Amino acid sequence: IIKKKSWIIMIEIIEVLNGVMNIKKKGYTSYKKSIVAVKNPHGKQTFTFLANEELSHYKSLEKLLLAIKKGNEFTVLSLPHHPEIKEKEIFETMKRMDVRGKVSTENIHLIDDAMMFEKNAIRVYNRYFSQLKEEKNQDIIKTLIEEEKKHIRWLKFMKEALEIHGYWYDLESYF
Repeated sequence: IIKKKSWIIMIEIIEVLNGVMNIKKKGYTSYKKSIVAVKNPHGKQTFTFLANEELSHYKSLEKLLLAIKKGNEFTVLSLPHHPEIKEKEIFETMKRMDVRGKVSTENIHLIDDAMMFEKNAIRVYNRYFSQLKEEKNQDIIKTLIEEEKKHIRWLKFMKEALEIHGYWYDLESYF
């Protein structure tokens, strides 16, 4: 028999995870549309990466949700790791003109939309964070917020590259 307090905490995290999973689904759908909208192969690669990130996060959350519903103990949300962009690597990339595909800035609105989506997700996650009472549940949300912040930093760099140089960079140039 589950104690009332732990039952309430379990219901809270289940509701939060369902909300986060809905955000991840919307992100995946949005990025899939951007893949179709952008013509440049490196641009397509960018939005494919982001769509796959959302799908990967969704699947990790789904596993976590299943474990919680079964009453299994969990310690942390496990997400695939992508190293941070390092400044040295960015400047090295800028020297390699051959890995870039010249484009107009017409697709910048897709990056703006993606950044807005990521920022809105962070706002919602912060609200979820404040609702949760257990630290391990809050840690799940902290992990997701950090992932979205990484995406925003990456998208900002991509936007600057398009605005200043008119180029999409390939993913290998970032990671």
